[in-house]
Amino acid sequence: MDALNNKLDELENEWNQKDDRKNEIRKLKEETEQAYNKHLEINSQLSEAEEKFTKYQELLGKEKNLIDSIKNLEDQKTGLESNSLIANKELDELNEQIGSEKNTLESIKEEIKKIVSEKEELEEEISNTNSLLNHINGDIQESINRRESLKGEIAKLETREEELNTTIKGLEGKLGDTIQQKEDHLEEIKTPPQALTILSGKTPQTQVNELEALKRVKRRFESQGLKYHRRTLYAFHTAMKSNETSQMAVLAGISGTGKTQLPRQYANAMGIGFLQVSVQPRWDSPQDLMGFYNYLEKRFRPTDMARALFQMDKENNPETEFSDHLMMVLLDEMNLARVEYYFSDFLSRLENRPSPDRVNIPEERKDAELELEIPVTTGQSPRIFPGYNLLFVGTMNEDESTQTLSEKVIDRANVLRFAAPKKIMGDISQEEENIDFHYLRYTDWKQWIRESSNYGEREFVTKIEKMAEIMKKYERPFGYRLGNAILSYVANYPRHTEDENLNEALADQVEMRLLPKLRGIELDQSNTLSELIQFVENDLDDPVLSEAINKSEQIAHDSTGQFRWLGVNRDD
Repeated sequence: MDALNNKLDELENEWNQKDDRKNEIRKLKEETEQAYNKHLEINSQLSEAEEKFTKYQELLGKEKNLIDSIKNLEDQKTGLESNSLIANKELDELNEQIGSEKNTLESIKEEIKKIVSEKEELEEEISNTNSLLNHINGDIQESINRRESLKGEIAKLETREEELNTTIKGLEGKLGDTIQQKEDHLEEIKTPPQALTILSGKTPQTQVNELEALKRVKRRFESQGLKYHRRTLYAFHTAMKSNETSQMAVLAGISGTGKTQLPRQYANAMGIGFLQVSVQPRWDSPQDLMGFYNYLEKRFRPTDMARALFQMDKENNPETEFSDHLMMVLLDEMNLARVEYYFSDFLSRLENRPSPDRVNIPEERKDAELELEIPVTTGQSPRIFPGYNLLFVGTMNEDESTQTLSEKVIDRANVLRFAAPKKIMGDISQEEENIDFHYLRYTDWKQWIRESSNYGEREFVTKIEKMAEIMKKYERPFGYRLGNAILSYVANYPRHTEDENLNEALADQVEMRLLPKLRGIELDQSNTLSELIQFVENDLDDPVLSEAINKSEQIAHDSTGQFRWLGVNRDD
């Protein structure tokens, strides 16, 4: 009986280990599935499968042992049947245990079948993976062979590159010798234009009072049969003085209203060099203003404007004799071509100029310098700095053959519009006044310029802020740049005393800066210019200008409904 009890205890332990075997078999299944996705771990998983197969062999051994155990138990049963009735109870328990062991044996057989099936599937997957690895190894070997072939080709190309570089260096040496034998390709730009040669040898003015100079200009106008209102002269003169914040002045209007004669005679009377540049309809690039490099002749072909700018640039041309002169450049009929095509970049250069006291610093002025399109083998192409001793003016006729000015130009220029004259005058005299010409020194001109920062607390600053509020209501707001330009204009307006009323200057800026920006706004009964008209008449005390604005507004109402500033006529 003791042996029987021990045997039963062993069977009970094996029964309790049933769940552990199931967990081992489930783990084997999970590891087999992972082998499909991780071919790099296949060999390791195969080893684990072999271990499980060994366990399978062990299970088969256990199966045989169980069969032998059952046979022994059945033999014991036969022996026990001859025992006394006392052993019958134990016999029933033994029969129950034998049935349970048979069930366990059947479950183990089923698990073994599953393991065998999974093993076969895993072996098939391993075979497929090995085939794929063999294919990949073939591609890798082909890539290695291709790489070695490319190394050979690269070596040949590098050798060819060295040969070409040697040839290029030889050609560059020959080209350098040829260029050195040529005449200086900047020879022509170093030759002053006629507009400056007539100033050569002239003496400077000794009387440099600003108001006296303006009187001299007015006398010059009268001697030429020209009639400009004092306000027109003062407005143009102030626009020239404030060229640090406003890059140019534009004289607009119909043909024959004296737009070209005003800057020409002003410059002559002031002692300022004058260069007239006639804009052509075909102009479409900055080369039309400055010139181009002729590759056949191997020299730069500058325009008169480029030659003038080079002579006026003491920073890049320190040997110039015109460093203390002033030069006015007139772009005549500037809107015959699209201004943004040929002048936009130049205008940006003017805007990027540093303050006058910092133009001698190369790093400060580099963004404002014009780089000439001249090829050089070493160093930097020649550059020109358009300094503040250059005054830029443009004229524009308004007819069907011309272009409108872009917002970029309008926003950076004082636009003086010439209205149609109230009466037709006689022929304008073409005779030059016989005067002894003396040039105005740039040094003296700078003495006339006032810093706008000294006028920040004056009463007119409040009026400038009101101008900004009015323009905002018309959806034409202006920012710091235009506000500072207006302030500079007012600060530099000619006056007899420092306390003189400056409403005229503010009214000029309404005319020259604000009204051109209102071009194209839609006017109707709900959207009128009444607030601006009242501001000009009441706050700036300029009824003539307010009436001219009202007239332009009425014409807009009677036609397209879009506003277009027609100018103001201040004939005495």
